[in-house]
Amino acid sequence: MAYSSRSARSFWMGQFVEGAAIVFDEYIGNEHWREDEFKAFQEAVLKNGWQYEYLCFSFFTKQVAVRITKV
Repeated sequence: MAYSSRSARSFWMGQFVEGAAIVFDEYIGNEHWREDEFKAFQEAVLKNGWQYEYLCFSFFTKQVAVRITKV
């Protein structure tokens, strides 16, 4: 993930509340998906102590939606 994406994400990560839904546009399906949005989100989950659930995903579009269940 590019530095600018991480900087932007660090700003809005503190804004989430329980029930917030996040849609990632390239979370899965590319060759290095574990090193991109997936990794950044998992790092944010650990840093912020969130719990979450997957709402839906599409291997065709590579999109994933998650809901924050605990902040």
